[in-house]
Amino acid sequence: MEIGIGLIGGLIAGIVLGYIIVSGIVKKGSQAKIDEINSKSDLTLKEAELTAKRRLDEAEVKAEKIISKAEARNEQIKQKKIHLRFSSLP
Repeated sequence: MEIGIGLIGGLIAGIVLGYIIVSGIVKKGSQAKIDEINSKSDLTLKEAELTAKRRLDEAEVKAEKIISKAEARNEQIKQKKIHLRFSSLP
């Protein structure tokens, strides 16, 4: 009888110990995958930030060109009006 109780106790202790060990291994494997995914997402975020900054810079340059052309065109119109006004004087 004592041998049976010892065997059952040993079996239960083995199952509990096995569960704890397997659980720890699974957690470590999961943590490694989580860390890898976090690293990849950080890299993706940095790439997106750089792309957004580049596009913003390109848009600013384009806007400056448009403003410059508009100012030049405005100046041409002013000069034309001035020229027309003075050329029509007696």
